[in-house]
Amino acid sequence: MISPLSNSTSAAMRPQAQALTSDQSSKLAELLANYDAKNVTEADAKAIAAQVKDLGIQPGKAMAEAMNTQGFDAKAIGDMARPEQAGGKNGGKGGPEGSRPPPPPQAEGISAKGTVDDAAVSLLAEVLDSYADTEMTEDTWAEAMAKLSEQGVDLTKSMVDLRL
Repeated sequence: MISPLSNSTSAAMRPQAQALTSDQSSKLAELLANYDAKNVTEADAKAIAAQVKDLGIQPGKAMAEAMNTQGFDAKAIGDMARPEQAGGKNGGKGGPEGSRPPPPPQAEGISAKGTVDDAAVSLLAEVLDSYADTEMTEDTWAEAMAKLSEQGVDLTKSMVDLRL
């Protein structure tokens, strides 16, 4: 069965940016006033990161914007504070030796790339073409699905898997 994609589902699943409280904003400004935005050292970056964490400020868009208003690049400071995670010995090109980290494990039976059952999609196109001048009601849709099934399409499986 084909169903429309919904933007509401993806929007609901996205993490919301955590806004800074006025207290956090003022304390962050006080903290950053102790540093020169144009000459942040690795030691400065580590100190800033630790103090930001102590203030209970979560990394994110709100923190980055607040730091930007003070002339600081939050991403650059984060990368300097964690050089081993930002690229190790090869300046941002992966793990400790410059290699990429391993991909996350895949659930059993799920491929890492999307797939298309070309034969099933081709048959679907043919069947739907035969209904080009017909209003697709539940009955005509059921009839179309029956034709696909008769032609050997397994309707319990996806014809198109859009995973990347």
